[in-house]
Amino acid sequence: MLPSTDNLKALSRLYQVPADSLLNDDTDLFAGSVEKTAENNNTNSKFSILKKRRAIILIYLLTIFLVVALSVAATLFVLWAREPKAIDLYDLESEQVSFSDIEVDDFL
Repeated sequence: MLPSTDNLKALSRLYQVPADSLLNDDTDLFAGSVEKTAENNNTNSKFSILKKRRAIILIYLLTIFLVVALSVAATLFVLWAREPKAIDLYDLESEQVSFSDIEVDDFL
């Protein structure tokens, strides 16, 4: 007894083999296609693992970059928020000094 056409199509899609290989008694075609499917799944899983690892490394690097950038920004903000300790030259009082007022002993 042969399966119906709909069942045959469903089985061929499920096992990813041509419908002819399901009708024939040749089991080598079926085993070969299962091995190829397993190899493809294995290769795909390796690529997915590599993609996940790269994504994790990228997330770690971005996190480190953001922490460093925020630390630098906070440090600069705190330093710029302080009042300057330098005295403006225009705020100083000046006196006129002549050379006759300067004694040599003042510098020694």
